[in-house]
Amino acid sequence: LLTESACTLPWLETAEAVIEAGADCIQLREKSLSDRELVDRTRRLVELARPRACSIVVNDRLDVALAADADGVHLGQDDLSIEDARRQAGHSLLIGVSTHGRDEAEAAVAGGADVCGVGPMFAGRTRPDLEPAGPRRLAEFIERFPTVPHLAIGGITPEHLPALRDAGCKGVAVSQAVCGSSQPGEVVRTLLAGLAVHAAEQV
Repeated sequence: LLTESACTLPWLETAEAVIEAGADCIQLREKSLSDRELVDRTRRLVELARPRACSIVVNDRLDVALAADADGVHLGQDDLSIEDARRQAGHSLLIGVSTHGRDEAEAAVAGGADVCGVGPMFAGRTRPDLEPAGPRRLAEFIERFPTVPHLAIGGITPEHLPALRDAGCKGVAVSQAVCGSSQPGEVVRTLLAGLAVHAAEQV
């Protein structure tokens, strides 16, 4: 989750580093940019990432995702509904939805979300208003929806990977641990290596 104010390095340098390290998706999360700035930044990321098989997702803003030819949009519980997003975008965009419990997860899956953010796993700066539920919530999601793609989210660092792996985690969404590092690429490599251990154990 890329937010300029959270970055130790310049935001574009951070993006370049994580793409080089093998991140397969960047979610642009900017709450204070003007619409024009947000569209321009999304387009820059798409131009940088798409040739290297990294997707670009826009947080909250379906209109920006469509205007900038992004790969997807990620919707919060107070954003546009999945139904309304599909009405405008069809299946031209992947739609992710944040979920913070069983009821929200049920609604997101029933609504046709392509991926569910499941959290918060741990205390983090992005949503300090939410009570962390820990890997137990992820394990419950996977048990209930074993075929629905998920991203564990919320205060995740490389040190948390063993507990997340034990819960069955196959993907993570990370903000501060990556953006806040002076070596964001190295953090991404560590995260990917930890997830690869899980994948190898499942073979």
